[in-house]
Amino acid sequence: MKQFNVASVKSVIRNTLFVSFLTISSVLTVSAKSTPINKDLATVNYIGSVDDQLSFLMNYENKSGEKFVVSILDSRGESLFEGVFSDKKFSRIFKVPSEAGNTTFVISDFKNKNEKKFQVTSVRRLVEEVVVK
Repeated sequence: MKQFNVASVKSVIRNTLFVSFLTISSVLTVSAKSTPINKDLATVNYIGSVDDQLSFLMNYENKSGEKFVVSILDSRGESLFEGVFSDKKFSRIFKVPSEAGNTTFVISDFKNKNEKKFQVTSVRRLVEEVVVK
């Protein structure tokens, strides 16, 4: 019957953990090499406000035709809108309540979760004019 000493058992466990760590880290490295959404293919533009709602035009050129997610978040990170699309030439007007404050528009690739964020900062000012003749 074979007997193992404590040092050899510790050595085997240490080597097994080391090999496991290398295997896991190499898999994580490979999966992290995905291409981000090209910033030139996605735009968000302010187009005006009507009835206390801010209007934004979002354009996204989805050359591959893959599914993507559009999310709009308010200043607290709560979702105002979320939708899944697969249009090759996406163009949509979104209306956001002006009281939502700073808003974030996010376009996420459905498969590998790459995303492009647009931060919108809105400030409301009251301007009064007084003319004395």
